[in-house]
Amino acid sequence: ALSSKKQCGNLTLVELPMSSANEAPGGPFGVVILGLNGLLHATNPSEQRQILAAARSALRPGGQLLLDVVNPATPLFHGLDQQVLHEGRWTDNRGNKIDKFSSRVVSPAEQLIDVSLWYDITDADGVLRRVRTGFTQRYVQRAELELMLELAGFESWTLHGGYELEPFDDGSDRIVVAAVT
Repeated sequence: ALSSKKQCGNLTLVELPMSSANEAPGGPFGVVILGLNGLLHATNPSEQRQILAAARSALRPGGQLLLDVVNPATPLFHGLDQQVLHEGRWTDNRGNKIDKFSSRVVSPAEQLIDVSLWYDITDADGVLRRVRTGFTQRYVQRAELELMLELAGFESWTLHGGYELEPFDDGSDRIVVAAVT
């Protein structure tokens, strides 16, 4: 697995592919966090299962996986398809004005989301420069995610509908999981 390691004082940052979580030095761990749609950056089911299995292997007995993904069953999710959104505006430390835009194309048959992001950067003289990037994600439904957790060896889990740990229901924007080894 490709990796990099950086040391700063007594803190060590190790960068590994998510599917190599079990190779992180210092383990086994009490907690593994796959937050902010991290699992969705694996664009096929096999790779997503490998990531969950590696997370399970990185945990000590009684350890906990904390996982957070978008809930694709909400109308909000499908309302994003092919819409251009202005996601924010701020000023950087050089005085440039930055506007962030996004667009998503959802493919239900493949469970893929093609995300395009672009940043319009306007300097003090009014000169505009655009920076564009993008990525693909593979979303999962609740039942599929629970099956993957079971196949990865997790014994029990709880589902929540958001960061306040509210109950998961049809209107939940997120699927927040706490899974135990």
